[in-house]
Amino acid sequence: MVDGRIDALDTPANLKSTYQARSMDEVFLKLARKATRIDI
Repeated sequence: MVDGRIDALDTPANLKSTYQARSMDEVFLKLARKATRIDI
């Protein structure tokens, strides 16, 4: 989830490959860093 929407959906192996990450934690961090905060 990024900004309330699913931004990446795939197998762990494919997500790690796509985001050039060694772990799912790294994938999460890369996705979270591009999120923008929306104040309501």
